[in-house]
Amino acid sequence: MRYIAKTFWTLLCLLPVAWLVYVYLIWEDPGPGSWDGVVMFGGYVTRIALLITIIAVVLGLGISLTTKKKFYALVSLIPALCMSAAFIGSTIQRQKEEKIAQERKVFQERRMEWIQYDEILIPHIIDYVRMYPERVDFPFGDDRTKIEGLVDYLKSKEPQMLYSESAILDPWDNDVLVIMDRENDMKLQFEDEFYGVYHKDGNELVVALYSPSLIPHERGTHMRWQLEGGRITKQK
Repeated sequence: MRYIAKTFWTLLCLLPVAWLVYVYLIWEDPGPGSWDGVVMFGGYVTRIALLITIIAVVLGLGISLTTKKKFYALVSLIPALCMSAAFIGSTIQRQKEEKIAQERKVFQERRMEWIQYDEILIPHIIDYVRMYPERVDFPFGDDRTKIEGLVDYLKSKEPQMLYSESAILDPWDNDVLVIMDRENDMKLQFEDEFYGVYHKDGNELVVALYSPSLIPHERGTHMRWQLEGGRITKQK
């Protein structure tokens, strides 16, 4: 019985170490390319910790029944509680990681869609403005525009894109603003937003698309703005 009791206490001492290693592996960011190895090793640690827990609980209950001492029965509950707490914590953490990973994936997919908007839509916007310059209005006193009939025209040209009744929609279902350098001053601006442009010959009208869904700057670029190819040479 003394040998069994020593085994019980040894396993009980080893249990916190096993669980600490397990929790560390779950919560510590292993870095790109090494997560699979951590998961595999973490799986081994989990199995060992679970085995130690079961043996410790069985021994504790056995000693308690044999010696009629409730102390061992109570102590044997400690590894069971540790196991439950660790599994609950790791489950919550994994769910958070999966949710964040899914959100990042969706965001990246939508961002990749957004950065193609200028290539797809701006050529059509330029054609429309050339055909109907009188339909372009600047109702806010800055470079934001309202272009009558533009959305219907774009729907006929690029029906796969997102639209509302009166606006282009970005991949996050927010209205996209059509911005033009109204004063030909190499500045696209409204409210607190600004994007500097470069005119090759000083006689161009610059067209850009603006989405409020992205942060203003990402890795040094203006991700809210899309204006590739958005230059209209004005008639002299």
